[in-house]
Amino acid sequence: MEAFKPHIISYNFTHVRFDDTRNHYYHSGFLSPRIAYIKRGNCEIKTDKQLFRLHAGSIWYLPRFYPYSSHWTPDPEVEFYAIEFEADIFGSVYREMQTFDGLPVVDAFENLANSEKGNDEFSALSALYSILSVLKPNLQETKKEIPQSVLVAVEYLTTNYNATFKVSDLAGDCYLSESRFYYLFKKATGFSPVDYKNYLKITHAASDLQQGFCLEEICEKYGFCSPSYFRRLFKKFTGKNPSEFKKVPKIL
Repeated sequence: MEAFKPHIISYNFTHVRFDDTRNHYYHSGFLSPRIAYIKRGNCEIKTDKQLFRLHAGSIWYLPRFYPYSSHWTPDPEVEFYAIEFEADIFGSVYREMQTFDGLPVVDAFENLANSEKGNDEFSALSALYSILSVLKPNLQETKKEIPQSVLVAVEYLTTNYNATFKVSDLAGDCYLSESRFYYLFKKATGFSPVDYKNYLKITHAASDLQQGFCLEEICEKYGFCSPSYFRRLFKKFTGKNPSEFKKVPKIL
């Protein structure tokens, strides 16, 4: 296993509070790994493997592309911090959802929130590294017999999802036959290379939809040939058409 390199490539911080009854959410998975800390409220998270019951003080790690549903109970409100981030090979090594109680990261989350409010980038990064330095030794690695060469291809497509590529070229870069590469790639991601690329594009497009971009703008930005083709792909990966998706509140 390649050693962890504590280099943050990118991150996005979110602070969420609510006390209404719209507290059940489904997500087909996020583009990057996430860490969340619950300040108030309770949460049940259901995956295809088990049910997690979380409460104030709980922390959980969610790997990329990990489908789940969550049910939140305000007490008297829900409040949590969430960080979506990319760090060298982090998402490739820790590939299962994991939860923790009692980790000493509360102050670091608060520092990160305050640094974000003050636009203090260096303090924010310092707080994020503090969180990862505490969390990382407690995470269990996922043992999967997947060649690193395929994971390199996964990381390449994750960064270059708008690029044109041939599966044969990716297989050649990984020193694998096309059929062997295709098999290992799907084992690693759950997608064929083409579906993986489209999934990434739809994930980004979903965020743009919620920010108010129109279908024509999204099609031009991500290279979809037509709004009707985009609608078909969007329905395939999210289970909803774009207009339905815009009406669904999304939190972690």
